Parts: sequence; structure tokens; C-alpha cells
Amino acid sequence: MAEDDDIAAAHAETDPAATAMALGADPSIAADSRAYLREQARLARLQSENLIEQNAFELSHLKWRRFTDRVRGVGYAILMLTGVTLVAVIGAAVLEAASDNGLVVETFSVPADFSERGQSGAVVAQHVLDRIAALQSQTGSVRAASSYSNNWGDDLKVQIPDTGVSLGEAYGYLVRWLGHQTRITGEIVRSDKGFAVTARAGSVAAHTFTGGDLDTLLDKAAESIFADTQPYLYGVYLTSHDRNAESRAVLSALARSNASPSERAWAYSGLIYGNPDDPLAEQWGRAAVALDPSLMLAHNNLSATAVRFGHSELGYHEALAAVKLGESGADRALEPRAAGVQKRTIGEAAYAAVGDYQDAIREVYTDLATDWSSFRGRSIGLLVRDLAADHDLRSAKAMLPHIPPTPDNDSGAAKRQILTIHLAQAQIDAEAQDWAAANRDITAGVTALNKSRTSMTLLAQLPLARAKSGDIAAARLLASTLPADCYPCVEARANVETEARDWPRAATLFADAVEQAPSIPFAYLDWGRMLMAKGDFDGAIAKFAVANEKGPHFADPLEMWGEALIAQNRSDLALAKFEEANRYAPNWKRLHQKWGEALKWSGDHEGAKKQFALARSLDG
Repeated sequence: MAEDDDIAAAHAETDPAATAMALGADPSIAADSRAYLREQARLARLQSENLIEQNAFELSHLKWRRFTDRVRGVGYAILMLTGVTLVAVIGAAVLEAASDNGLVVETFSVPADFSERGQSGAVVAQHVLDRIAALQSQTGSVRAASSYSNNWGDDLKVQIPDTGVSLGEAYGYLVRWLGHQTRITGEIVRSDKGFAVTARAGSVAAHTFTGGDLDTLLDKAAESIFADTQPYLYGVYLTSHDRNAESRAVLSALARSNASPSERAWAYSGLIYGNPDDPLAEQWGRAAVALDPSLMLAHNNLSATAVRFGHSELGYHEALAAVKLGESGADRALEPRAAGVQKRTIGEAAYAAVGDYQDAIREVYTDLATDWSSFRGRSIGLLVRDLAADHDLRSAKAMLPHIPPTPDNDSGAAKRQILTIHLAQAQIDAEAQDWAAANRDITAGVTALNKSRTSMTLLAQLPLARAKSGDIAAARLLASTLPADCYPCVEARANVETEARDWPRAATLFADAVEQAPSIPFAYLDWGRMLMAKGDFDGAIAKFAVANEKGPHFADPLEMWGEALIAQNRSDLALAKFEEANRYAPNWKRLHQKWGEALKWSGDHEGAKKQFALARSLDG
């Protein structure tokens, strides 16, 4: 300390001689010196005590300052934490408010005596809300809730006004400022007809319903709100409740509105679902795909519609587009389970379109193995058809009884199941070469579907069944009534001419068919069969080669190629074709018979016996 340094300096400056004189040289001086020294010692002690007290005080002061600094720091930290927490709470409230898409039904204005009878404005609002929730729950859709431009999900509530300013009221103001709530208001007044119920959603024009039954009026008000706020879902609801005319009006209006391209694409897709046989269905599908190319369902619906009208090339390419979207994960607009079903059903269609029945069968089996399939009966029908087309007649027959009963109504689902069942049965008949049964089953299917719902895929099989049954004239007459821009129809006419052995006419029609659908292998295959029947084996092989190129996993062109090689006495080359065909149709009776013949002509009698034995064990 500074004071200690001053004392030391004073002691250091004392003269030793003076000290000696003061201590003994002169008694008087010595006495004075002693007194002086005692006084100096006393002062030194006082200074020392003062310094000790001062040091203690300063130490205490320093400790207090350190404590207050710590308290001040903790205070600052608490204030900062409180501020951060407050900002976080306000930020969370703002974010929640901004993302609030719920439906809020405000208390209705009601006559004064209603409250006395227990029908307050809140009770009326709850009735409307319950009816809206019921409409929503009764509407089955493959569409994901997040894809709606006005999606309130399960966030439905009645709001009772607060008195004063509360936290709830403050949050309500924030939601109205930043959020996207759908707010419903309304009132009930007495009228000369009993009551007039008015309801409105936001700024949309109000709807008023008059009558004597209040509950019925409130139900109508709720349905009008549902129609205004969820037009796509309302259209689906109407379709599922057999109110197709109303559904078409609602969805058509949405499709032509100024809604988002995605919303309009959904509207067009909904129109196709409810009106699959309408002449405008394909036009709707093209519009949906143009508006939202990423919507897998739009491609799926357009594919199914195109195939139904016999536009096979368009149907195939739209199926491929849907498959690619599904593989890329671009199916978030669909409810997850529905997306899985859509992927598998459109995958089956894409594979079957080019004769890849093994992969088509795998897709259907995968679908049936899941715990959810929207059209299980249709899926089993497709499986039966694909098994029969893959020449596995025994498996196809075994699966046929597992198709559940067709719904007893005129719904789209019922018609689709009827179609697949008769397609499956006709395919079994054709594989068994039972053309009388094929004629009977196809006719029954066409009758059951009625003219407005007849699929060209089914109807086009009827002329060949008639021709194979021996009635060429009837077959030609029926074939002539089929559309000229229909791939399976033109192919059917060509096959009828093949049965009639009118080779030039058949060739012209096959050329027309392959021009309409150059990616599809079936017309090339049948053209090759015609050339074989004519005796032009080289020409037939050329067509089988093209069919194989278009459908590399299609067994039929390979098997027929092998038969043409046998006819050219090239059984050794036929063996490779039969072996390759066996990879895609291992249970084909005719394949193993012809394979046995090729082995026999090639000198492999043991191999031939095995193939003949295998053929005998198979149905066909």
C-alpha cells in the first residue's frame, strides 16, 4: 500500500548519529528523544491500525461490488432470456397463426326466444359444424389433404366471442390478419314460411334457405358451405352418392374457374372418374395433364379413358408417364395408401399393354397382398385376365371364384368390376379355344355394361369370337360397326379377314392398326400369324421380330417365331426361341408341345419326351 511505502521511506532517512545522540549523549535531549520516539511509535501503530481497518473496508467493498456485479449479470441474463422467450413465443404464435387453415363457425345470430329453448347461436353453429364434418367424413377421395388450396383437415371449431381483450381474442386477431382460416357466419330469422337460414363462407355470397323444418334448413346451409369451400370434395361426394348430374355441374364449374392449375386439373380428373364413358372424357384427361403434368392420377385417368375408347397408343404412353411419376416419388398429391394402389394398377396396365404379363401379374399380386385396395374385385379380375393371357390357364381358373360379388348398383366401381370379370372370362375362353363360350361371355359383358359403358377393349373381341365360331358374315357385320380410330377394333376387323382368308384386306387393316399404335406388339403378332396362315414364313418371322422388339417380355411372338422356323425346317434355331419364350410363359401348353416337336426333329428324343409330358400336365 502507499502508506507502508511512506513509513519505510521515513525510517530509511533517519540519521544513525542523530539517533545515537538522542539515546545517550545528553540526558535532556535523551528524554526528549525518547518521548519523541514513543510518539512516533504511537503514530505508527495508529497508522497501522488505520491501514488494517481501511484494508478490511476496501476488501469488503470489493466483495460487495463483485456480488452486485454478479447479481446485475444474472439480472441482465434473466431479462435477455425473458426477451428471447417472449420473442420466441410471439414468433411461434405468428407462425401458427400464419399457417392456421382451420374452419371456424362463428355463433349464429338467432331470435331472442331461441336461447330460452336451448337453441343458442353457439348450439346452431355446432349443428352446422357437425354437418360439415359429416359431409367431409362421407367423402372418400384418393387426394391428399395437403394438396387442397383450402385445406382445413380436422381443424374444425365453433368460436364463441370473448368479452374484453383476452389472449384468445388477441390470437384470433392475429389469425385473421395472417392466417387462412375459413370463417363461417350466419343468422336465423323468422319468415312467412317459418324460418330463413342464411350462411356464408368468408366473402363468398350468402345462401338463404326458407322452410318450416329448421334442422333440414341448417343441413342445406352446411352443404352449401361445403360446396363453396371444398368444391372438388363436394363433387366427389355427389358422385359417391349417385348425384352425377349435380357432381358434373360442380366439377365443370371448378374446371372452368380461375382456381389454380392444380385445382382445375383435379376437377377434370374428377369429371373423368364420374363420367368415364362420356365422349368428352379423353378431352378432360388431356386438359388435366396439360394443367398439372406432375399429377399422376391425371395420367392414370387419361390412360384408362384412352384404352376404353380404343386409343391404345395414347393409353400406353400415359401409363408410362404415370409409372415414371410414381417411381420418382412425384405422387405427394395422393393419399399415401391410394398412391400405392395407383402405382401398382397403372404399372399392371403399362406391362400388360406390351404383353409383359409376368410383371403385370407381379404388380397385381403385390397390390392384393397389401391391407388396402380400393377395387379389390377389379384387381382379382385383372389378375385372372393376365394369368390367362400368359397362358397359365389352370391358375386363371383357380383364381376366378375369388372375385367378390359385384356391387349391386350402377356406380363406376361396379361397372369397372363387371368389365374386368368379363375380360377375364373371355381371355380364359380364348385360351381354351372355346369360342362359343367366348361369344356368350363377351355378349353377356356387353349387355351388363350397356351401350353407354361398353369398353372397346371388350367389344372388339366379339367379332373374332363370332368368326371363330364359323359365322364370318355376322363377324364382318359387327366389325364394320366399330370405330375406325380404335386400335383393337381395327385389329379385330383384320383378324376377321384372316379367318375369311382375305389376305390383302387383312394386310391393309393390320397396316392401319400398327400405324395407329406403333408401340403395341399385338397387331404385329397377329399380322405375322396371318402371313403364316398364308404360307409367307419369312414375312411372318419379320413381323414376329418387330413384335418381339415392341414387347421383349411377350412370349407369343417368340413362340410363333419358333413355329415359323419349324415350318422352314429349322428346328435347331426354333429351340432358342422356345427356351426364351418359356422364361415369360412357363405354363403354356402349346409352347411345350411345339418345343417337344422341335426337339424331336432335332434328334433329342429324351428332351422331346420331357416337353410332351410337361404339356400333358398343363391345361390348355
